[in-house]
Amino acid sequence: MTDLAPDTLLLDLQPKRFLQVTDLTIRWNVREIDVQIAKITKETVTPKPGQTETQPVLYFKTKNGTVYPQGFLLAARVNVEALASATGARTIGEAIGKKIKIVLGKHKGKDVLRISPKPVSEKLQ
Repeated sequence: MTDLAPDTLLLDLQPKRFLQVTDLTIRWNVREIDVQIAKITKETVTPKPGQTETQPVLYFKTKNGTVYPQGFLLAARVNVEALASATGARTIGEAIGKKIKIVLGKHKGKDVLRISPKPVSEKLQ
């Protein structure tokens, strides 16, 4: 038996593969966060039981320079368009190292994660 630390977040009892709204609202207690892009990959996801497809996933650096383990799923076209707008990048290679802002948005009345289309200043907060 392993005792869990009293400050363990309940959301960490069932960790998710990709970044979630609760990471911003509960883990970091913010509605937006500036990040630096570390890499963009293609990964297999299961949108519905029995159905698999590959989707782009953006990973970002933490404040100490390591790559955050939960990627930002770039499945929504609005996020890919915002990524291009925010970074001025035309290719994945041009986007690596650029800074973006991940914000809370709405889709069909629910909170979702979005990439702000506005460029982020050079200094991360």
